[in-house]
Amino acid sequence: MPIGRSEIARRVATLLRRNVREFVLLVVILVLSLLTALKSSAFLSASNLQGIGLAAGMTFLVGLGEASVIVTRNIDASIGSMTGLVAYISADVMSHHPGLGIGGIALIGLSLGAILGSVNGYMVARRGFPSILVTLGTLYVYVGALYTIAGAKEIVTTSFPSSYQSAATGLFGQVPLICWYSLVLGLAVHGFLRYTRRGRYWLAVGSNPNASRILALRPASTVFTSYVFSGMCCGIVGVLWGAVYPTVDASAGSTVLLGVLAAVLVGGVSIWGGQGSVPGIALGAILLALLESSLIVLGVSPFWESAVQGGVIVVAISLKRETITALQRRGRSLRGRQKMRGTSTPAATS
Repeated sequence: MPIGRSEIARRVATLLRRNVREFVLLVVILVLSLLTALKSSAFLSASNLQGIGLAAGMTFLVGLGEASVIVTRNIDASIGSMTGLVAYISADVMSHHPGLGIGGIALIGLSLGAILGSVNGYMVARRGFPSILVTLGTLYVYVGALYTIAGAKEIVTTSFPSSYQSAATGLFGQVPLICWYSLVLGLAVHGFLRYTRRGRYWLAVGSNPNASRILALRPASTVFTSYVFSGMCCGIVGVLWGAVYPTVDASAGSTVLLGVLAAVLVGGVSIWGGQGSVPGIALGAILLALLESSLIVLGVSPFWESAVQGGVIVVAISLKRETITALQRRGRSLRGRQKMRGTSTPAATS
């Protein structure tokens, strides 16, 4: 049976209402791209677009791990230091043992990331310490370890095997491989959260930790797993760091935290837990990478990048807070009307 125009319009309107944030982000991305392209034609060059893809892919991969923690009503402030520590150790191992190949280095990086993440998970989930204090502490512990190991040494990765170099920057269909990794992992996480019982439990833990504990949803296990997954995502990006950048030193990963938080929060992940969207995170990562590229193309000082990212975080949290407040007011109003109707009914029938 053919679908009429009114039915199509209704379905499109419903889709837009359910994904209004993603739709707004997409419009902002298109408008920003258009304005920057009008200012400089170099913006639409293949090399620049591929650079945007590399930056967005790295932000998205770490953002998936960060989002998995935030939806449980926690936070991981150590993602930058974990990424940097894995990046340096992976590059150092590759420089001394090139025969391991990208597969061996990836195994080392993922294992190290999982170990670093499990330390956070144990302290938060098992010992019950506040996540912000724990991860701020491990942030400096991991940074201290990185500077102790690296010192003033700088590892040049341009001499590494071509298989390592192409692991992130290699192209498939003119798109960097790291974007394809992001797509595969993003689809897996999206399917897990949306279509599996365990994924719905994951969101329930962040929505109401006390209720999830009463319902035996094992919130501690979920929180611990989220931190391990966050560490593994940092491990993936850490392994690929040397393939994206020509050198790796003790400053690796130092700018990761702010950009990832901005992408995750503007993408719709609630800082109060229980809500998140993988497509939103992807669009947030693209928007942040686009802003970075636009500032460079427009000749704006790179020091403004951190200010823009911080502004994005503030705006995202403010909008989310206003939305929650509006919904709470609406709920109180509806409950008030229901009470008025309930009290007026006996009087009318007597």
